[in-house]
Amino acid sequence: MENELTPNELHLEDVEQDIQKEELDRIAKREVEATTKTTRFVNVDNEVYNLRINGQIVRTLKPGEEAVLPLFVATVGSKHLVDRILKKMDKAVDTNRDTPIRRSIFAKILPDLASERKITPLTQEEEMESLKEEIKRNQQFMDTEFAKRDNTKEVDALKKELSELKKLVTKGQKTTKQ
Repeated sequence: MENELTPNELHLEDVEQDIQKEELDRIAKREVEATTKTTRFVNVDNEVYNLRINGQIVRTLKPGEEAVLPLFVATVGSKHLVDRILKKMDKAVDTNRDTPIRRSIFAKILPDLASERKITPLTQEEEMESLKEEIKRNQQFMDTEFAKRDNTKEVDALKKELSELKKLVTKGQKTTKQ
């Protein structure tokens, strides 16, 4: 125990301050990167697209127009543009799932980020196949959900029928005992 150092000898306060300073520096660096890093954004829709941040239009892009934007503006804008494109295609917009068709549209809107992450847009044939799979998955889900509801009605009808049969059996037992 003679080699143990007291908290004062360890300078724990200095160590704690250094750790806090390092964390603040990391946070500041991330904030600077978020505001200074840019990427290309392409309006792949066939209509004008207004990029909005906090309800304010920050940029208007014509169909096919490309712009270099701050990363956070581009990522938020691309999410909304993907949703709009999928809605126009009359596809269910499931913003909580990462699907191949969503990734493909993102790759077209944000080509630099897509190449960094090695994501390539789907071909038209692959898009159609992906959409067919999505429709099939949604149909199976709906069939399952509707089947559950229909089964409930059938189960209720069977319970009623079983109850009536039990009554008949009970009556029959009473008449044979007498």
